Amino acid sequence: IARVVHFNEYAILLASAIAARKAGVPATFMSMASLRGVDRRRLVFISDPLAIISYRNRLKDWDSWRDLRLPAKSVREVSDDTMFRSLGNSVMVYSPVRSGSPEVVFEGLRLDTSRKLLVAFTSSIDEVSANNLYLSAMKQAPFSEQQPFSDQIEWIEALIARVEASDDRQLVVRIHPREGANRRESTISTHLSLLRAHFDRSYKHVRIVWPGDEVSSYDLMELADVGLSAWSSTSLEMARFGVPAIVAFDRHT
Repeated sequence: IARVVHFNEYAILLASAIAARKAGVPATFMSMASLRGVDRRRLVFISDPLAIISYRNRLKDWDSWRDLRLPAKSVREVSDDTMFRSLGNSVMVYSPVRSGSPEVVFEGLRLDTSRKLLVAFTSSIDEVSANNLYLSAMKQAPFSEQQPFSDQIEWIEALIARVEASDDRQLVVRIHPREGANRRESTISTHLSLLRAHFDRSYKHVRIVWPGDEVSSYDLMELADVGLSAWSSTSLEMARFGVPAIVAFDRHT
C-alpha cells in the first residue's frame, strides 16, 4: 500500500488511517470545500490527520500570512458563501434563514432601542468531546483546560450578571439550534436540559432564544452591536459581516 486516503473523520476510516501511520504508510485526509454548505465540485486534501490539527497549524502560521491580501476571486467566494449561508437554507446550517426584517425580530424580543445589544451564540458541546477523543487516538494534545470559563453555563451566567447590572446594555443568548430536535437529528441533547434548568426564566435586559424558536441567527447578527460566541462558526460569520466578534473559549476550533 503506497498511501491511505480517508474521506472526512468518520471513526471507522480514521482507524485505518491510524493503522497506516503506525506502519509507516502515509495517509491523506480528503474532504469537500466548506463553501455554500458543501461544494461537491471541489476536493480538499489535507496532510494533517485531523481537521482540528490543520486549524492549529494554520493558527501557528498566521503571523506569516496575515499581511498578505486575498485575491479578488477569493473575496467574491467568501461573499457568495456568506450570502448562501444566510439565505440558502443549507443542510449544513441549523438556523432558520435570514428574514430580511430584523426590526420585526427586535420588536418580537421586546428589546430596548436605547441600549446597546450584545448577542451571544452558544456552541454544540459534542464538537469538543468528539475532537478530544480523536486527538487522544492520534496522541495529540487535547483542548487546553486553561479557559476563561469552566463551561458555557458559567460563561452565560457571567454575561447575564454583567448585563442585568448595567444601565446601557442588553443581551440576547441564542442557544445553538442543534441542541434541540432539528432536520438533521431527532434527539434533544442532555446539555439543553442543563441550559433550561439554569436559564429558562424571565430577565429584565436578557432574552434567551431556544432551539425551537423561529428566530434566525442571521437577523440577530444584523442587530448586534457586538457578537459573542463560545466557539462556533458564528464568530467567523459575524466577522465577515463586519460585526465586532469575541470568542469566549480558546482554540476550540
